Amino acid sequence: MKIRNIKGTSKNNCRCGSWYNHWKKHHPGAGIAIFCSAKGCFDDAHVGAHVVKHGSADKSWYILPLCKGHNKVNTVIDIVSYATLVPANRSRTCEQ
Repeated sequence: MKIRNIKGTSKNNCRCGSWYNHWKKHHPGAGIAIFCSAKGCFDDAHVGAHVVKHGSADKSWYILPLCKGHNKVNTVIDIVSYATLVPANRSRTCEQ
């Protein structure tokens, strides 16, 4: 799958404390991402990035663990097959 970062979301927040915590809390496998979700990157995942699926009719916003470097990329990113996107929609997740 390919994703693209959504720019201008740094001031968005949720009850989880951070978007990385949001991803950890709502990830169906209940775990932490040790590495960045970008294919071929083995840097630590430190942020929960706001992303959209590239080339998809689905325009929903998602949270995905990325390293700080990939969080700043403004191009399409190919992600690992086992990466899990968590909805960024607070009303469907942390505000229920």
